[in-house]
Amino acid sequence: MKVCIIQDNGLNESLALVEAVAYLRQRGHQFALFLEDEERGGLESRIREFAPDALLVPSDVGAHHWFHRMTAWLKQRFPLPLISGGIYPTFFTEEAFADPHVDYLVIGEAELPLADLLAGLEAGADVSSQAAVWGRAGGREFRNSTIRPIRDLDELPLPDRALYFHYPFIRDFSVKRFNTGRGCTNQCTYCFNPRYKTMFEPGMPYVRRKSVGKVIEEILDLQRLAPMRSIHFSDDIFITSKAWIEEFAEQYPRRVGIPFSCNCMVDHLSEPIIDCLARAGCRAIALGIESGDETIRRDILRKYFTNADAIAAARRLREKGVLPFSFNMFALPGETPDDALKTVDLNLAMGTYHGRGNMTLVLPKTELAKKAREKGLLREDEAEYVRVMPDFRDSREFTAVAPEMDFRNIQNLFPLVLALPRQAPRIKKWMRGKYHGIYKLSLWLALFRERKFFAPEWLSAFRYYRHTGNPYQRTKNFASLI
Repeated sequence: MKVCIIQDNGLNESLALVEAVAYLRQRGHQFALFLEDEERGGLESRIREFAPDALLVPSDVGAHHWFHRMTAWLKQRFPLPLISGGIYPTFFTEEAFADPHVDYLVIGEAELPLADLLAGLEAGADVSSQAAVWGRAGGREFRNSTIRPIRDLDELPLPDRALYFHYPFIRDFSVKRFNTGRGCTNQCTYCFNPRYKTMFEPGMPYVRRKSVGKVIEEILDLQRLAPMRSIHFSDDIFITSKAWIEEFAEQYPRRVGIPFSCNCMVDHLSEPIIDCLARAGCRAIALGIESGDETIRRDILRKYFTNADAIAAARRLREKGVLPFSFNMFALPGETPDDALKTVDLNLAMGTYHGRGNMTLVLPKTELAKKAREKGLLREDEAEYVRVMPDFRDSREFTAVAPEMDFRNIQNLFPLVLALPRQAPRIKKWMRGKYHGIYKLSLWLALFRERKFFAPEWLSAFRYYRHTGNPYQRTKNFASLI
């Protein structure tokens, strides 16, 4: 079958999607991908030129309003089977299926269910018994929720990264992202991982890792197709196995040798692990700090490292020449501005080079949403909350759990205080003071500081972000799903 994929924006380039497309191409299917933001008024003509047999619209939470607008637009113009998969159909299946323009939903990882669905549609067969597919056909509905994940990731073909490369700003962006596995070892309350893990059948491992050789093969394959100055490993947690990282530290610098960054947890960064990362060529590591208040971090977020652990890990990273970055959340359920200032203090004590400080967006149907509702901070029920929650691209500053202005100065001045730690007492006074919109200028500093983490070439970065906009608005943030 010829399948046309529609996405919103190049910022949401999906590593799971290019893996699924490569798998499906091996089974004889053809694909074209178009980005609405890039095609502007020409999207309809591009789709007609490709002449697809089916439409595929991946959907994320935080972009689900765009998804519903797009399905309506497509169905008005193309009487074709419309399929969706990804974060929104997997975790909000009822809400996604309530869209009358959707014909089929793929639940969980897409390779196996989408392969069977496309084969059935192409043959004109009955697909109502296929696992991990919800659908409507012939006036009746069927709902099969058992997911079908890939057990051995090394069996997958090389990802079809060229799927996006007819857009030069994506092809030529000098930072390339890779996933080395699927699943996460953590149980953070603000994430869908704990819920997704319960959907796996007994005996199916949730955390799976590609072999080091497979990861390097993917990098070398992409290096033949596009420029690559630096690499970011987008896995939620890059360190899941000491043996794996030891092999990686031996092979990667010899066979690839491109500086890289990754995401890690504080409590995974033992001295031997940091030695391996530094030896492999790791330039920077982003640590999920989230809060500097140990009680909030433990009881609200379910992260169990101490502030002393974070300070020690950051010190060891700096000693090995690896820059510590951090992810942080402000306006958490029950948090006060004084609590948020503890996050500032912890980052200063760590010597964090740069930290992302986001206003908390409580995702529906997570444990954090449940905790916020128990505290009386979310008035809507789950269904209503999904309906009223804005798209990330409409409002990255949205928070459902606290008066924003109590935290806005802290968020806006956070990059400045990390860049000028000697001025911390003065800047913290501004953080406690009356809100001033001019403090938002500090966020421009964040873009320059963050450049040292990803290390893009300047011109390619300018072209990329001119097309994609604010990198904080990425919604394609669940690595296993399209």
